Amino acid sequence: MIKAAPKKQHDSAPGALEIARRVLSIEADAVRGLIERIDERFLAAVSLIYERRGRVIVSGIGKSGHIARKIASTLSSTGTPAYFVHPAEASHGDLGMIESGDVFIAISYSGSSEELLEIVPLVKRRGAKLIAMTGHVDSALAREADVFLDAAVKQEACPHNLAPTASTTAALALGDALAVALLSARGFRRTISRAAIPVAAAPPALVHVADVMRRGNDMPCVKNGVPAMQAVLEMSRSRHGDDRGRGRSWTRARHLHRRRPAPLAGERRRLPCHRRRQPHDDRAQNHPRGGAGGRGRAADGAAQSPTSCWWSTSATG
Repeated sequence: MIKAAPKKQHDSAPGALEIARRVLSIEADAVRGLIERIDERFLAAVSLIYERRGRVIVSGIGKSGHIARKIASTLSSTGTPAYFVHPAEASHGDLGMIESGDVFIAISYSGSSEELLEIVPLVKRRGAKLIAMTGHVDSALAREADVFLDAAVKQEACPHNLAPTASTTAALALGDALAVALLSARGFRRTISRAAIPVAAAPPALVHVADVMRRGNDMPCVKNGVPAMQAVLEMSRSRHGDDRGRGRSWTRARHLHRRRPAPLAGERRRLPCHRRRQPHDDRAQNHPRGGAGGRGRAADGAAQSPTSCWWSTSATG
């Protein structure tokens, strides 16, 4: 059997660190280069989305499609209803989700993605406005757009300048800038943002007492002056303060059950049949499942009902 030669062991840490620093530097420069290109076109895009009558649809193919999904999610969580539509799916019927008054954001760095260019005329024919986010101002997508956002970068972080790296980072940052600008224009408040975030994931500053408090029948409540046992039963019913409950009370319900007060003189208490005290020789005869007939019998010989597991006994007896 021919075995492959083992790989030579070598220390690649210095080279990897240098590559990582180079990648981060290139992508940081790509985002920093967008600052000087934020102009009236960006304001036109914000105004177009802010004054729309419909929804915002974000679309892209490949790596730009992943960026489009994230931008749509960020817009939705900051008060601008948006969703992602795959361009290939749109050409097979999903284009029906786009209506007049919507704003369609198309993301393609080359501006020549066939899947997007096929649906652009249909999107505009349905009355939606088109915002193009691309890196080529003379591309077909940029020419068809109502508003063009320049997301060009000097180079990709890929050593062959092929894999979308710096360009996708720039598009993502530009989408975040749109979302935050719309948030500020709308006067988006914390109370509105909290409604879009689940209570379990919301920061403590955004959680209100009403979101976590017990209400109605879920809250154990008894009137003043009721017996302690009734309060214990109410706590057991609502499961508040027990081991499986979410909160802590001054004591646990199971501890209260263990520390039930002794019965008062003359008080009659209902006890389960398996806890009543009887002479040893009567136990088999009077047990609900004891005796020859399979059914327990009381001292007077009367048959007990299978449901008569609870019985009353005198506190002093």
